Amino acid sequence: MSTHFDNALHMMEVQGGSFVKSLAHCYYMADTANREKLRDTFAEYFNGYETRFEQWQWKKHEEFNRDKARESA
Repeated sequence: MSTHFDNALHMMEVQGGSFVKSLAHCYYMADTANREKLRDTFAEYFNGYETRFEQWQWKKHEEFNRDKARESA
């Protein structure tokens, strides 16, 4: 499993509704061929939650830099 989907799956488990959480669970349980089918069929979910992860990561990075700037001042 690629890191890309690890990030999306984590966000799906944390922020998703019951369907999205179930989709993440199905992905974890699926074999390679079925994982590909799930990614293809539900690409908008995987891509959307990957974007959410990137936004969360960027926000944390910005908060860290802001806190460091305050400490230096």
